[in-house]
Amino acid sequence: MEWKAVKDKAKAKPKTKKSQRPKQVVVDNAVNRRSRELLKVIDQIRAECDVLKDREKARDQECKELKAKCEASMADFDKNPTVNVSLSTLESKVAFMEAEKVKVEDVKASLRQEL
Repeated sequence: MEWKAVKDKAKAKPKTKKSQRPKQVVVDNAVNRRSRELLKVIDQIRAECDVLKDREKARDQECKELKAKCEASMADFDKNPTVNVSLSTLESKVAFMEAEKVKVEDVKASLRQEL
């Protein structure tokens, strides 16, 4: 009888493995579901990254266009004879005013000495 009991236990072990199979299927299904969710999130993040890259490219292009426009305007400004004449006139007036300031300070100093 003992030998028969051992045989019965040996037969019972595969039954427990079979009973574990549904559990394994449930675990596999859960893992597959999580994997699909993660892949979906990865796809969404890639799409967002592509949108951000497109925005950055557009911004860089706009920046290049604005820089070119600014440089053209500055070149036109430098070529303008009125601006060049005005700058030289202002520079000469500043030099004259600085000379006048020195004279006024000298007069002030002399007046203080007289007092």
